[in-house]
Amino acid sequence: DQPIEDLEARDVWASRPELAQGPNASSAPHKLRMTPFKGNATEGLWLMYGPDLEANPPTSWADFFDLEKYPGNRGMGAGGQGIIANMQYALIADGVKPEELYPLDIERALAKLSTIKDNLVLWEASPKGIEALVAGDVVMDWGYGPSVFKALDAGKPIHLAIGGFSTAVDRTRDAVLANGANQANAQIFLAWWKQPEIQAAYAEATKGGLIVPIQQVIDLVPAAMQDSLPFSAKYPEGTFFFQDNPWFGETNEATGRSNLDTVLDAFNAWRTGL
Repeated sequence: DQPIEDLEARDVWASRPELAQGPNASSAPHKLRMTPFKGNATEGLWLMYGPDLEANPPTSWADFFDLEKYPGNRGMGAGGQGIIANMQYALIADGVKPEELYPLDIERALAKLSTIKDNLVLWEASPKGIEALVAGDVVMDWGYGPSVFKALDAGKPIHLAIGGFSTAVDRTRDAVLANGANQANAQIFLAWWKQPEIQAAYAEATKGGLIVPIQQVIDLVPAAMQDSLPFSAKYPEGTFFFQDNPWFGETNEATGRSNLDTVLDAFNAWRTGL
């Protein structure tokens, strides 16, 4: 639960000189070039809708929460990063800009989620949400990029709600433990792993799981796959935002626990009424 910046100060991670000098270091956004860790795989958390809404598709997260305009059930994640996305998307639907999400207004997010509580179907895994969408059990859902685009490739009757609105991007980071074994080999592997050609191949294999979303990598991905890439030039600037934030690692004064634990606890307590 600790912010990466705090762990860095405690010398938990080994230095990463090869990434500071690596083949894509100069073009990676600053937040993805922090020493000693570096951004790893990313995937979008995309809004989808079913065939019943083809004539009038949703174009915003406000539409996702509009039961009068779009009657029917909605699908959302039940745990972990899914809870964070639910809270973020609820606030965005309520008028909060992505860059103004933090500190996260937990009560406001849950109040917005309560407006669709009777029509909310929670899934434990993204493919389950897509199955519910295909079966007509929900009219809208959000899902993780790899499962969404694999379903589209398979011809499932689902559609992306693309309107240039805010889409969260989940990302991981990699690092080498300061006291870990095989330090030299770990550094060699990570230098290889960050090469644009390797990143592009990984994105193609995983349907959008870019390691570092920089233009040098995006340009190497086949044109037919560009729709699946967060930060692709096919989408307007500002369409995507990173889901993680150092705020989650800070201690919540009211609960004495991390903000992440506080958010998860609050959502799960609210969920018990579903």
